[in-house]
Order: sequence, then C-alpha cells, then structure tokens
Amino acid sequence: MTFLKKNYGWIIVTILAILPMFILSNMFKIDTSNGFVLTLVENGGKEGMSTLEMLYHITGEFSIRWMTAVLTCTPFFILFGVNNLFVRQAMGIATAV
Repeated sequence: MTFLKKNYGWIIVTILAILPMFILSNMFKIDTSNGFVLTLVENGGKEGMSTLEMLYHITGEFSIRWMTAVLTCTPFFILFGVNNLFVRQAMGIATAV
C-alpha cells in the first residue's frame, strides 16, 4: 500500500499514456497460424481515411493533447502550490516516448 501512496502519480500517468494503444490495437490484425504476421486492417479509418492515415491522425491528436497537458502542469503547480515533481517528470518521459 505504501508503494501506491508513494507512486500514485506515475501510475496515473502510465495508465493515461497507454489509453491510445487500446484504440490503435483495433487497427492491427495479428495472425499466428503460420508464424507471426502483423498487418493493418482494411478500411480501418473513418471519414474516407485509410488505416495508416487514421493511425497518424489518432497518434498526432493524442500527442498534441498530451503536450498541452504537460505544459499546463507548471502554471497549475505554481498557482496552487503543489510541488509534485514526479508527476511532471513522468508526463515528460511519456511525451518523449
């Protein structure tokens, strides 16, 4: 329990950073009948986009939202006096990945 109290910020950031992977996993098809084959699903995109274009769109949109959240942390921490460096550090590392 002390691990959760000590590292709750890292855990929350990790869960939020993994969320787009669930959306992206629907656009891949894994075939293990004859080895390991990973292919894109046909017509996986919306609004006339191909699957690859939709992958770029989803990851780009999420990265812009995530970067905005990371850059908003500093003024939020200054205004409210919260000094949780570990959460900012985890968000920065997740942004770089």
